[in-house]
Amino acid sequence: MQFKINKKVILATVTILILSMVLSACGTSREDSVAIVNGEPISKSEFGINFDINKKMYENQLGKDIMSKDMGQGRNFEEELKQVVLDNLIVEKIILQDAEKQKITVSDKEVEEAIDQFIASVGGQEKLKEFLKQNNMTEDFMEKRMKIEMIVNKYRNHFFESIISEEDIKKQYDENKDAYISIRASHILVKTEEEAKDILKQINEGKNFDDLTSLSTEPGAAERKGDLGYFTRGMMVSEFEEAAFELEPGEISDVVKTDFGYHVIKLTDRKEAYEDVKDSVLADLQSKESAKFDEKVNELRDKAKIEILMKTEPAKNEEQNSTDEKTQENSEEN
Repeated sequence: MQFKINKKVILATVTILILSMVLSACGTSREDSVAIVNGEPISKSEFGINFDINKKMYENQLGKDIMSKDMGQGRNFEEELKQVVLDNLIVEKIILQDAEKQKITVSDKEVEEAIDQFIASVGGQEKLKEFLKQNNMTEDFMEKRMKIEMIVNKYRNHFFESIISEEDIKKQYDENKDAYISIRASHILVKTEEEAKDILKQINEGKNFDDLTSLSTEPGAAERKGDLGYFTRGMMVSEFEEAAFELEPGEISDVVKTDFGYHVIKLTDRKEAYEDVKDSVLADLQSKESAKFDEKVNELRDKAKIEILMKTEPAKNEEQNSTDEKTQENSEEN
């Protein structure tokens, strides 16, 4: 039975989560490279790190036998993933080269701020160490990867600025205002209604909401103070969403029952003015125009001088294996 793989999903995952390190072209020989793009090598080391991270990620999600799954045309999942990782590294190299020509870069301060935000989002330094270990990354790799991601994002945004005007963004907002209202909420989740009512009683008596998040059954809730970040309509279960959107910043809900348990919700912020949600509106327009960005990248790739040095052998099917075994047997008899 063939196991189908969504190449776009893999490519997006590789691009967003596991962007490659910037390695100096100096000192990397042809023998140590998997490809050369406009004279700049992609090293075997660079490829190996990216592939190993993705391999581990898919094995963790789908099981260790996933790499041997048949993908059709005599190829297995591992060979398919190698090709996708290589293709992504080539595209990334092309984008970085064009970004350098256009003087698109990021400062050390911007990178430091992004890293600090990421560390906070995972729950602190100890949680970061766990994340890096689980994903087979070093902190140095993560920092370099984040810098590349930021440059690629700046490059992408620079392109869209040339085709999406302020008038386009304002029109999209005016026609879809309700869809762009976003709120930020924190919650305390418990198993029983009695527990939730007791928490609500403590809050009404003056207890601090943040301190009571330690009672939440949600993993990591205490570290995050129950924070769920910003979300729009349609992102949460209906009962939770209805209660949260009725609140004003600073207000706390009554007990809310969902399939997950019983919640006490605190609204911490609401964004609905144009300037507050402009980035979200722009992101939607960019998504609609993403084909044009793909065309731009494809044009750069068509013009690029690309030499593939990595050899990937297709997986053998059962008939091929049987033929090889017979050939070996005949050779041994002779």
